[in-house]
Amino acid sequence: MIYLLIVTLIFLSWQDLKLQKIQSQLLFPFIWVSALEWHNCYLWIKLGIYIIFLYYNHAENKLGNGDIDLIFIVSLLLAAWQWLIWLTLSCFLALFQYQIFSKTTIPFVPALTISLMLSVLYF
Repeated sequence: MIYLLIVTLIFLSWQDLKLQKIQSQLLFPFIWVSALEWHNCYLWIKLGIYIIFLYYNHAENKLGNGDIDLIFIVSLLLAAWQWLIWLTLSCFLALFQYQIFSKTTIPFVPALTISLMLSVLYF
């Protein structure tokens, strides 16, 4: 399942690089499949945090909604320690990308995708 997500994220990364937006509807099947797993006992807590982040982002508009959708979906698929390593690595990659290109807005999905590939490969 995680490999299918990575393939989807490669397409969404290309879309984010070109258009600065993604079609997060492509991620919805991953929500349904991961919600059906019986060992995902923290689903309601994660869903509450997701809704709070969407509300905060609507007020502040710091991240794209597709980025928040993606962060939520990966939190359903990875263990908590893997998720923290993945998110930290993607933030470092985004900072590195910002230092190279010096744009005011940078696409975050490519950094999330690369860090997920590295996380799955090494953890």
